[in-house]
Amino acid sequence: MTILIAGYGAALSTLVLFWNIYKWYCERARLAVDVKIMREMPDVDGKDRLVVSATNLGRRPVSVKGWAVKTNDRIRVIDSGKLPLKLQESDSFTDVLPDFEPIFSQPVKSLFFFDFCGREWHLKRSRLRQLADDVKKAS
Repeated sequence: MTILIAGYGAALSTLVLFWNIYKWYCERARLAVDVKIMREMPDVDGKDRLVVSATNLGRRPVSVKGWAVKTNDRIRVIDSGKLPLKLQESDSFTDVLPDFEPIFSQPVKSLFFFDFCGREWHLKRSRLRQLADDVKKAS
């Protein structure tokens, strides 16, 4: 009888361990990064603008320190004066750049947001390729 109770306790504690690991994984901080080119109304100034956004998809808050663009030879941190910022659950941040041609003068390897702990959230590669095509069309 004692072995049966010990086996039940071991199985139950193993199940609880895996459940806690799953909860920890699902509740981690996650950012969805998106970028698009927005054309203003022609009567304003007719220039294209780069719109970069990050949305917190996780349940934990994220303190976003900044965002950057990685090219072949360096990482360029973009400072618009709006960051750092703490994003709570489902909060989002949007940054608009009126002059983005210097950023894309070299091939861009990645675009990402980063926090104070050194974590990075990257734009998906397929979206980055589409953005590069859009930049070529805009210029």
